[in-house]
Amino acid sequence: MQTRELAAGENTPLPATWRLTVTPAVPLLMVALDAADHVHGEPIPVVASALPMNLGALESSVQRCLLVAHGRRLPAATSELDLGESTLVVRSAAPGEAPATVLLECYRRAGGWKVRALGQHYAGGLPELGRVHGAMLTDAAGLAPAGPSNLDSAAGVSAGFGAGASTVDSSAGESTVQHDPETIQRHLNGIWEDASRSLVAYAESMAFADERRDNELGALLADPTRRSAGGPADGSADPDRSAIVDTQRAAVEARHGQIADLAARRRLDDLDQLVGELTALETTFPAPVAGWGAPVWQQPIGPDGVGIFRIGTLTRPDSQALRIPMVHHVSALGGICLENPAGVVDQAVRGLLHRILAAVPAGTEVAVVADDDQLAGFLGLPAPARRPDQNPLAELARQVDLHLMAAEAGAMADLPGALPGVVIVPWPALGFGAAEVAALDRIGVDGALLGLRLVLLASRNQLAGLGLRQQPRYLPVVAASVKDPWTGILWEFEPDEGTADAAVAQRISQRTGRPG
Repeated sequence: MQTRELAAGENTPLPATWRLTVTPAVPLLMVALDAADHVHGEPIPVVASALPMNLGALESSVQRCLLVAHGRRLPAATSELDLGESTLVVRSAAPGEAPATVLLECYRRAGGWKVRALGQHYAGGLPELGRVHGAMLTDAAGLAPAGPSNLDSAAGVSAGFGAGASTVDSSAGESTVQHDPETIQRHLNGIWEDASRSLVAYAESMAFADERRDNELGALLADPTRRSAGGPADGSADPDRSAIVDTQRAAVEARHGQIADLAARRRLDDLDQLVGELTALETTFPAPVAGWGAPVWQQPIGPDGVGIFRIGTLTRPDSQALRIPMVHHVSALGGICLENPAGVVDQAVRGLLHRILAAVPAGTEVAVVADDDQLAGFLGLPAPARRPDQNPLAELARQVDLHLMAAEAGAMADLPGALPGVVIVPWPALGFGAAEVAALDRIGVDGALLGLRLVLLASRNQLAGLGLRQQPRYLPVVAASVKDPWTGILWEFEPDEGTADAAVAQRISQRTGRPG
């Protein structure tokens, strides 16, 4: 039987059914997490001695499962996952005084499951773990461990942690979930996290190989009987000793090469797998998330609006085949800001605006608040009507106030008209005096509560000093370096290139509503 050991942060595909053994015996909990990364259901105490696992029987709302060791003075632990024809091994160091350690996690990916070695310690024990995942856990949790016998009849979360679980939830089909915005973002973030952790695992493996080689060569040179220098009393070199030392050095280098080759193969395997996942995903993405060259842009855009859009691509020089779409929700408290320090409405900015209009429901009214008609023209929208004595931002803020009062009073049906669904404001709109700032504040915060989506075209510096209650979400429209939130590795962000296909741009503008 083939055995593979996973280093901390390393991941690999996992079948739905397998057996788990953890040695030495320590108190264990299986903690299920939902799409919001919150604890789902009650943590399940387990005795992991050839414990049957059936992840396919878990509820579709369960996205991740954590295997947590807890207790005082936990020892180093070894988790063995018996997959039938092979075995995965995860070793976790003793956590010292930390009373809780996440040994490994299982998580959904591309219609299947993967496992990642973690070894993450929580100095605050189970209460700290619970706070991270939105639940109240106590150190007394799981004092009555359960084995396979009394897990067989469990339902819901525990259904996957015992031999009796056999019902697979077919509602989690890959072809249907990819149009859900939360699923899309979670899946892409998962690929990004896996790619980053794979890079870290490769770097750590290479560092280990280098350190081991240096230590072995150091020990070789520190032993006078092994050094090639010296020999007979006349000062001549001892050819036999030199040959032995050369052989030993070659063996050290060979061991180093074996570790480096294995690390490189695993890194390439991870990269190939992630590229394959992305290639398959791209065929299922709705238009606002898909690349501009995807066939979905040549088809009618769905009427409902997916509420999420692609802002660019993440890549690295050492992983050029892996190009991870970066996405964001259209709606945000305070609005979103396409951060363009140059203040130029170029093809990248127009591309993101087109994606936003494709991501909202068909018929959504779009209003452009600007000093001229250029931006509306770019987007194929009619020029906004203006009155010399009217401040468009202040008027829109007044409408937001009116709708908010009506909503609180339950009198929305009495209002003569609806708010626009998308409001685009390029900097500086109408000079941005005190009245405009106050109006923008109400539109960004109160308007968001009513479903209005504010889109600003400005820079962070231009908006930072305005005193807004809620800063918008800043989205880059120029190349930048981005740190991943898991390992801190730098990735290169490439902004969306926009579309040069006039037919696609026209199709997008035609699905929007027009101001009445």
